[in-house]
Amino acid sequence: MRINNLNEGTVMGNQTEIEYLSKMIFDKYGKVALDTKECAEVTGQAVVTLKSHRALNVGIPYLKDIRAVKYNVIDIAKWMLENRVRVA
Repeated sequence: MRINNLNEGTVMGNQTEIEYLSKMIFDKYGKVALDTKECAEVTGQAVVTLKSHRALNVGIPYLKDIRAVKYNVIDIAKWMLENRVRVA
C-alpha cells in the first residue's frame, strides 16, 4: 500500500496530513501498531532496510517487547510525511 500524492489538489496542515494518513493506514490494517512486514508494505521499504535502520538507531521509531517489533501508525505517517520529496 504505497500512498502517493497525498495532498493532490488540496492544502492541508501537517497535523491534518498526519491524521489523514494515519487513518488510512489504520483503516487498511485495523490496528494501531504494525509489524515489520506491514510497515514495509506501507512505506515501500524492504524489511531488511527496516531491520538495518533499527540496528543503526535511525528511521521510523518503533516499539519492542520480548517477542515483537511494532511500528505505531502515527509514527509511520509522521516519518512518511517528514521524508517525502517535494517537487515544484
